Amino acid sequence: HYAPRGTVTLVEGSEQNVVAALKKLYLADTSAGKKSCVMCFTEHLDILRDCRPRDLGSCHDPAQTAHRLFNTLRSLDDDGMETVYSESVSLEGIGLAVMNRLGRAASFRILEANRLIST
Repeated sequence: HYAPRGTVTLVEGSEQNVVAALKKLYLADTSAGKKSCVMCFTEHLDILRDCRPRDLGSCHDPAQTAHRLFNTLRSLDDDGMETVYSESVSLEGIGLAVMNRLGRAASFRILEANRLIST
């Protein structure tokens, strides 16, 4: 498995709350002077366009996400990202393997979006 040098954190919860939490986390880190980005599904690229989004592929195509994951993680090092916040993948089918790889890249750091948004 491959883990980038920067800190990767997975964000779980409802779609709307995850997107809001990704924005909040990105803004907090960049305000603190950190080089940060988000990994998100193609469907959320536009709404997260100000958060240096990295396209994981369509949320409806976990095989595409599996295919893109390694190169996406490698590019984080190439760009010197210090913190990365990522959407989670459904645990169904190949999504389980994708989440296993994402979890390892994140050292199993997982945040609950619903809690982040309510604070």
